[in-house]
Amino acid sequence: MIFKASLDKQSKAITIGITLFFLLSAVTCFVIYYMGQLFSLLIIPVILIASYFLVFFLRPVSYSITDQSININRLAGVKEIKREHIKSATVISKDKIDSSSKTFGVGGLFGYFGKFSNRQLGQMTWYITRMDRLVLIVTSEKKNIVLSPDEPEQFIAAL
Repeated sequence: MIFKASLDKQSKAITIGITLFFLLSAVTCFVIYYMGQLFSLLIIPVILIASYFLVFFLRPVSYSITDQSININRLAGVKEIKREHIKSATVISKDKIDSSSKTFGVGGLFGYFGKFSNRQLGQMTWYITRMDRLVLIVTSEKKNIVLSPDEPEQFIAAL
C-alpha cells in the first residue's frame, strides 16, 4: 500500500523562496563572470545547483508498506525499515517535535529530513514533508523515525 507525502504550505513557501534565491544568486554570479570579473565566482552556482539537486533526490516522495517493511520512497532510492525491527508506531502531534534542533539535515527545502533532536524524544531521523500529519516509528534499536504520510491514521491501520 502506497501513501503520499505531499508538502505543507510552509514547506512549499520555503522551497519556492530557496529556489528563487538560488536562481537569483546563480544568475548574478554568471552575469559578474561574463562581465569579465572573478572567475572563482562560478563555484557558487555550481555548489548551489549541486546541493539543490542532492536535496531534491533525497526528499521523501511517498511511503509504502509491505509484508516485510515500511519503505521511504525517494528518487535516490528506497530507505527500508524492517517490520521485525518496529517496536511501535503512533500518530503524534506537531508539539512533540516543535522544539527540535536540526543536527544534520534539511529544514524546509522539499520537506524536513535528516537527523534532528529534542529533549522529549531524543535523537530522531525525519523523513517528513509536512508538520501537521506525523507518525513516530520506534525501532527495537531505540531509533526514533518520524514520517508524514498524508493519511497517518490509515498508515497506522495498514501497518
